[in-house]
Amino acid sequence: GLGGVMLKGFKYYAGLVDSDGYIGLSFNKSTNGKYSVYAIVQISLREDSAMKVLPYLGEFYKIPLYREEKELGNPQLNISFSGKKAIRFLNEIKNHLVIKNKLSVFVSEISGNSYFDYELPVIREKLKELRADRTASLKPFPSRQWVAGYVDGDGCLFSDLTSEGYLHIKLCIASHKNDPQGIELISKYYGGVITVRKDGNYSYVLSVTKSCKLLADVLPHIKIKRTQFDLVKHIIDSGCHLKKNGASRESNRMLLTKLKELKVYQPQRLNETTPEGEATV
Repeated sequence: GLGGVMLKGFKYYAGLVDSDGYIGLSFNKSTNGKYSVYAIVQISLREDSAMKVLPYLGEFYKIPLYREEKELGNPQLNISFSGKKAIRFLNEIKNHLVIKNKLSVFVSEISGNSYFDYELPVIREKLKELRADRTASLKPFPSRQWVAGYVDGDGCLFSDLTSEGYLHIKLCIASHKNDPQGIELISKYYGGVITVRKDGNYSYVLSVTKSCKLLADVLPHIKIKRTQFDLVKHIIDSGCHLKKNGASRESNRMLLTKLKELKVYQPQRLNETTPEGEATV
């Protein structure tokens, strides 16, 4: 059934949640004066990206996707799990999470319980503490599917021309200063350089060359940035960007333009109008 098909995708979705997902709790006042607390998991992506990965989750968990028009920037598509569905999803992904594992375990333990208002600050403080936790991952190496999900969320294939006309391709992954565990694990296994940016956040950079193990590992599992990765693999494998194979500054500039065009937002039409998502408190 669908469950069996979906199961092999959970490592990928763990990577996506580690990069672009929100895990938290909703507090709702009950008639008895206590607050019932339940888990929330949200994934928000640019609409064209979301259409490649979120409808599958929505269909599987029977959750509507909702569209959010952004005044500045491109419209987003969101999926919001709450209560038992959030716990079901977390139970599938939490052992694969690299950054948000402890947070997901805590949220799962708390969800479904009731608390007095004087108990809530302790819970909120614990959430804050877990979000700021930078403990390195205990995993010896990342799973390929997780890396694909993480790169689809926070990665970017960046290309430029050197002054000599060579095409240089890099994979960059931006990381918040509280969440270095993902890029630390990737760099430990695949190499590459982590730099601290002016704003205190991190950037992971890996040059994508003929022997790029990361490119080969993630390609079968990548979903959102698939066309970009396919083109980069074609360029690397064929060597069409190398001067010894007849590449010129002009032909490399054309490849550069092609790569950049694949990143441009292309609006997607939804098959049906999506209901508004439930508001979370």
